[in-house]
Amino acid sequence: MLKVGIVGLGAIGEKYLDILAQFPQVEIKSLCVSSEKSVQKLKEKYGSQYFISKNYKKLAEDDSLEAIFVLTPHPTHYEICKEVLLAKKHLFCEKPLTLTGNEAEELVDLAKKNHCVFAVGYNLRFLPAFEKTAEILANNLLGTLTSSQWIVNTMYRDMTYYHSASWRGTLKGEGGGVLLNQGNHELDLYRHFFGEVIDVKANLRRKGLLPLEVEEAADILFRFKNGHQGLFHCSVTEKFGENHLEIFGTKGKLQVTPHQVILTTEDKVEKFTYPKGKEETYPKMLLDFIEACIHQGLPKVTGESGAKTVKLLERIYHIGDYFSF
Repeated sequence: MLKVGIVGLGAIGEKYLDILAQFPQVEIKSLCVSSEKSVQKLKEKYGSQYFISKNYKKLAEDDSLEAIFVLTPHPTHYEICKEVLLAKKHLFCEKPLTLTGNEAEELVDLAKKNHCVFAVGYNLRFLPAFEKTAEILANNLLGTLTSSQWIVNTMYRDMTYYHSASWRGTLKGEGGGVLLNQGNHELDLYRHFFGEVIDVKANLRRKGLLPLEVEEAADILFRFKNGHQGLFHCSVTEKFGENHLEIFGTKGKLQVTPHQVILTTEDKVEKFTYPKGKEETYPKMLLDFIEACIHQGLPKVTGESGAKTVKLLERIYHIGDYFSF
């Protein structure tokens, strides 16, 4: 029985709490929230079922806990995760891991030093269509990759969303915009699919359609180590968006959406359909981490992998050209 605590009980925290409560190999012992008001609400809801605190250090100091889930706003990840790893507890951190590459690398090194299982919450890595894509690429069914393009602009937001919390759309509260928040999953997958980025150029739109401090849209051109070029577009301002990835190689092409993969080669066309949505990815991801903790194995999305995505995003923000209408 793995004894765990959860820091952060917002929408994602409540979701994870419900999922983890269904695993017989997990005992949820402690919850941590940021205010006394939230503490009282949880006590009214759960009574004495859990130890409830507004001090995450109490969870880190609790010798009975073996693993902690950090599900707070991302600017707070580094400080909390460091405390967890210093206490030599296994760590699951919601994406993105941190706001800087140096912070991410420090956490990776600390996890290795203290022999902690360390996972990052990129649940789309567990989506069957994207798992199939990774499998096809790993088996070299497309031959030498030549180009790819990914349009992902299904994350439409208007100002109602950004007014729902004072930290949304701000540099202090989020640290970045669509690339760090809504499109971060696909950016991580792009890096995961194609490996090391040799060169990157980026156009980032800010204060175009929305009066935000952070980018609302991005177009990025990648050159990967294997030679192929990739174009990545994401936006929160397009009402009629799509999520569509195309990959071209010398032996064929791949067309990918979250629900379908089409592999075209000289000999045949194969279609793989996955009707379920991303909700199925959360239990798979959390169980993957739980099993890694119990058996002292590696989770599917390691802290080291999450750190690579942080470093790529940091690089994009550093070299990006910002513009508005």
